[in-house]
Formats: sequence, C-alpha cells, structure tokens
Amino acid sequence: MIMKITIKRVLSIILFLLCTFCFNTIVNATATDVKNTYVIAMKEEKVPPSIDKNLDTNFPNVNYELMDSIGVIKIKANNATDTKNVLSYLKNEYQSEIESISQEKKIETPNQTNIREEIQEQDLSLSKSSNSVVSKSFFNQWQWNINVVTHDKKSYDLQKGNHDVKVAIIDSGIDKNHPDLKENIVSNGTSFVPNDKDIIDRTGHGTMVAGIIAGNGNLKGIAPNIGIVPYKVLKEDGGESIWVVKAIMKAADDGNEVINLSLGSFLSSKDKEEKALIKSYKRAINYAHKKGSIVVSSAGNLGIDLTNPKQISEDLGIPNDKKLYVPGGLDSVISVGAVNKDKLFASYSNYGRMLDLTAPGGDLGPLYDSEGIVDVRNLILTTYPTYLPNPIASSGNLPSGYEFSYGTSLAAPSVSAVAAIILAEYREEHARGLSVKKVENIMYKTALSSDFNKYNRYMGKGSVDAYRALELINEY
Repeated sequence: MIMKITIKRVLSIILFLLCTFCFNTIVNATATDVKNTYVIAMKEEKVPPSIDKNLDTNFPNVNYELMDSIGVIKIKANNATDTKNVLSYLKNEYQSEIESISQEKKIETPNQTNIREEIQEQDLSLSKSSNSVVSKSFFNQWQWNINVVTHDKKSYDLQKGNHDVKVAIIDSGIDKNHPDLKENIVSNGTSFVPNDKDIIDRTGHGTMVAGIIAGNGNLKGIAPNIGIVPYKVLKEDGGESIWVVKAIMKAADDGNEVINLSLGSFLSSKDKEEKALIKSYKRAINYAHKKGSIVVSSAGNLGIDLTNPKQISEDLGIPNDKKLYVPGGLDSVISVGAVNKDKLFASYSNYGRMLDLTAPGGDLGPLYDSEGIVDVRNLILTTYPTYLPNPIASSGNLPSGYEFSYGTSLAAPSVSAVAAIILAEYREEHARGLSVKKVENIMYKTALSSDFNKYNRYMGKGSVDAYRALELINEY
C-alpha cells in the first residue's frame, strides 16, 4: 500500500497524535490541580517526630503525606486560607528544621516536538498489501532503532533478559493487555494519580516506552524477555512532581533494578518556591541508588544546552533565573539524548555536560528542516494502546496497537533496556549482581560515538550499544 501524505493530511494526523498525548479519548478526568499544594524539604533526611499528630490536631481538613525516608512532606489544602495557615504553622514550629518550601509544579505529559505547517506532498510505502494482517517481517523492517542498538538483533543471541530483572516504567501507565507486552508485565504496579488507581494508559506515552524496552510480539524490544512494572504518574493533562518522587522510591522498594523516567520539567534552583522540589527529586534518586536501582531519564526535546542554569533560563525566555531540567539534567541520573536514523544528533534533543548517552529517538527526516518534507520512515514505530486511535500508523494500513513518534522519551528506554540485559547477563554468568556504577561504566565504555555531529553539541559518551555491552561483561 502506498500512503500519500498531503500537507493537510500530515499536519492533521500528527496534530491528532499530539492531542492523544494530552487528552483522554476514553475517560474524562478532572484536571491536575497543584493550587494549594506544597512540598516541604527538611534539612535532615527524616521527618520530625509527632508532626503528623500535630497536623491532625491543628489542621484536620488538610491532607498531608510524609516521606520519612527522604525528609519530605507534601500538604494539600482545600483553600487559600487553610494553605496560608498550615504553612505559617510549619514555618513557626519547625523553622530550624525546614530547608525549603515549594509550591507543587505540574509536569506536562510528554508529547512530540511541534510541527511546522510547511509540509509538502510525498509518497511513502508502508505496507506491500492492503490486507489487514501485516507480517512480523514487515514490522521488523520498520524497527531501525532496535536494530541499531542490538546489531540487527544479534544481541538476542547473547541475552534477551528475564523476569528476575525488572524495569520500572514511571510514566502514564501501560496497556496491560497489549499482545506484545502483556507477558512481560510482571506486576500490576502502582498508580500515584488520585482517584485513578488503575495503570491503564490513557495517553499512549507509557505504552510507547514499554515497547522499546520489552516488546515481544509483532514488535521486538531491546530486551524482549525482561520484566516490566508500570508506575502511573501522568494522566491526560499531566501530573505532579511529588507523584514522580514517590514513584521512584516505590519502584526502588519493589526491587526494580532499572527505573525509566521519560518525563521532566524545568525547575528553578534560584527561586525558593521550587528548591524543595529539586531537593525531593535528588533525594529520591539517591534513595533509589542506595537500593541498587539504576535511574535513566530523557534529556528533553527543546534543543537547548542543559549545562548552565543561567543559559537555560535565557533560552527559555526567563532571564535572571537559574533553571534546571529535572530529572534529566541532574548529575545523579543517566541522562539520554536522541540521535536520528542517520546516527546524527537530533536537532530537537537537549544536550550539554549533563548528557551521558544517546540512543535512537528518530526525527522527521533529512529534508524536513530545508524543505519541510516529513519522512515517516525516520520516525520510530513502537507499541501503542490498542484502545486508542493510531492516526499515523493506521494511515499506512497498520493495525491498532502501534504508532509512530519521536523524541528523547523514546531514546531513554533504549538505555534502560541495555542496563537491564547487562544485569541479567552478569547474574547468569556470575550468580551475583553488578553495582550501579559498574553497569554505567559498561555502557559508557561500549557506547558508539557519531562520526559527524553537524550541530556541534556535546553528545555524552556516545550511543548505547547492547551487543558491545554484552560482549564486554566477561571483563567484569
């Protein structure tokens, strides 16, 4: 089948896909409201004794959560008066013990980079027939990203993963009945979204991430036998930072050796109103490391340098501030940028000293910047909820459950998957685990650098390589 894409058609289907990331087409839910919600970071990584009893006594109508392991408290009041009163109380009673207080900040559900309107007419061959059944060999030829990382799936001969090693996917949930994923979902996981306790993915984002890690059906992931566990922190209109913080800790407590975070937001290291959030992320990630979990995060899709907080603020149009991209711009995570099908650094990918590795994230094709032509063959095809519309893939005669996209959100899971199979292989060979640092070093030593970086951007140690990483394990 030949898919003919006109300007209006491409624009409409990609914009429609953007909307599926941001709006629920199945269930309508209340908007994420961070008003009257605050996060308090204590100076010590513990919560003062009896603070819960004091809050219960003095503010029975204020909801709160204590994260004693990292010294963080979240409060949520019903109105501005209660908020003011409880904050005043905490500042007065625990002034010497509080490090910072931040208003909660909403995290946007990740979506594709914005598309310009100048998209020209083109022909793309997606399927060779108009039959509703598409062969696995057809799917394989679209998985250029998986083939690059696995050396055309040669890494499968060394290690496909197993359910003894689990990857936590902290995202929007997963389609738990997807035929390519359901056998590898080893736990029901946890939802941190209030009044939405299932892990059903209503945006598509988490299911896309899962397919790159552990797809095992029409589409194959980098670790097709690895165990995955969903932790839901994003709904249609986004989520809260503290949901992510709590999910990181829960994933570590549950024994997930790899944690994937294909999400993030910009927080100010200068504004006292956001310092507690940054501190909460850092403490949660350190907590996960102490539990033996590797934390991988996407670098973001604005094409800016994450090295200098002042420059980040300038690039964002917020002068006189010091912004950090959290968690992907923190030293404590493995920060992942994106390369395209030609193994060149993607123009949209954030970069800089904070970047550790790159992986295939796809883009709109080599002619997009100069001529506005979108080439779908440069996007990444991955799993997608079977119950959500898949406008780009369906236009090419692909069935439900699959969709095209691009971004660092789809690069990070490649690194998470490689980390997982390194752990699985080492445990099989040596009957013991590897430290977080040693897994990182294996990936860094075997990463492939690009021959040409036309954007002259720092790309970290290079692009993650599953086959080379598995070959190096015997040296450890």
